Amino acid sequence: VLLTLFSAFTNNPLNLAVKAPTSEGKAYNVINIAKFFPTEDVIILGSASPTSLIHDSKAILVDKDLNPIEDKLIEISQAIQEANKEEKKRLIQKREEILRDARYLVDLRNKALIFLEEPNHELWRKLRPILSHDQEFIEYRITDKSKSGRFRVKNVIIRGFPAVIYCTTRVEELGIEDELKSRFISVTTERKPEKYSQALEILSRWKMFGDLTMHQELEDDLIRDLILRIIKRVKTISNSRRILLPCFDEVLKSHLLKFHSGIILRRAKEITKLVELYTLIHAESRPKIKIDNVEYVLATMEDYTAVFKLLEGKDAFIEPYLLSLYEEIQKILNELGFATLKDIHEQLLKSGLTYTQTYLRSCLQALVSAGLIDKSKSEEDRRVN
Repeated sequence: VLLTLFSAFTNNPLNLAVKAPTSEGKAYNVINIAKFFPTEDVIILGSASPTSLIHDSKAILVDKDLNPIEDKLIEISQAIQEANKEEKKRLIQKREEILRDARYLVDLRNKALIFLEEPNHELWRKLRPILSHDQEFIEYRITDKSKSGRFRVKNVIIRGFPAVIYCTTRVEELGIEDELKSRFISVTTERKPEKYSQALEILSRWKMFGDLTMHQELEDDLIRDLILRIIKRVKTISNSRRILLPCFDEVLKSHLLKFHSGIILRRAKEITKLVELYTLIHAESRPKIKIDNVEYVLATMEDYTAVFKLLEGKDAFIEPYLLSLYEEIQKILNELGFATLKDIHEQLLKSGLTYTQTYLRSCLQALVSAGLIDKSKSEEDRRVN
C-alpha cells in the first residue's frame, strides 16, 4: 500500500488490489497509511460511479483548450445583474457560447484513487485506458442532475494516470474483467492468530486510554513529515533523473522463468516499476553516475532483495487462491506432459482435492491468462476442447 501511494508521484504509478473477507482490516490498513499523505492528493471513494468521481475529485470547468473558465463565468453573471436590457442579452449569449464548449476536467496526475467498496462497473469500463496507461486524456459523457432536479449531460475529461488501490471482499477473484485484472498487483491480508490478538490489544488500549495521546500526535507528525520529504524527492528525481538497474536481466530471468506467454512482459514491467520505486525512495543513499552530464541513480542488491522479499512466498501478480492449485496442476503436467480438463480433474480427485469441472475450467483459464500454463486444441478429439 505504501509503495503504491508513493508511486502516484511518479510518471508510471502502480495499481493495487487489496483482497480480504469482511472485517479483516483491508480498508483500515489502507486508510491508516493514506492518512499520512497530503489530503489533496488522495481521493477516497465508497461505491463509486462516474458521477461521484467528478464530484469527489473536485473537477473544474474548462474550455476546449482546457483553460479554467469558472472565474470568467462568475464575472459574466455579476455583469448580467448590473447590465441594461441590451447588454444583458449580449452577455447571456456570450455565457451560452462559453458553456457550449465547456467540459469538466478531472486531473488525476500525482493522485491516488482509493476504492473502499466495489466500484460501479461502468466506472471500471471508463477507467480502463487510464489503468492501462494507454491514454493520458479520456473524454466521455455522463448524466447528472441539475439544482432544479432536471437531468443534464456533462462532458468530462480525465487527465493523467493515478495510482489506484481497490479494496474488495472477492478473495477468489477480482470483480473485474480479465483484461483489467492483469493491470493490478494483487495482495491479501494475513489471517494469523497473532494478528487478531494484536487487534484486540489495540482496541482495548484505545478504550482505556483514548484515541490519541500527545505521544501519538508527535509520532504521526514525524511520519507525515518524513513522507512529505520522500514525496518531494520522488517527484524531483522522477522528473529530472533516471534510474539504472545493473544486472537486472539476470534478476528478471531467475524470477520469471515459470511464465510461458507474452504476459511475462507485463510482469517484468511491474517488477521493474517496484524496483525503480524502491530505488527512488532510497535515492539519497544510492550510488550515482553521470553520463553526458545526465545523472543516473543506480539500484543496488538491497533494492532487488527488498522487492523480491515483498513478493516472497506469493506472486503478487496472480490471484493468491490459484497458487496452490497451480502447484498441483504443475505436478500433473510434469508427470503426463499434457492433460485434458478431465485428466486434471481425475488426478486432483485422487489427491483429495474436490473441484467441480466448471470451477476447475475457470481456474485453468485464469492460469492460461496469467501465462503460467499453455492451452492448445486437440486435433484428434475435438470433444475434449
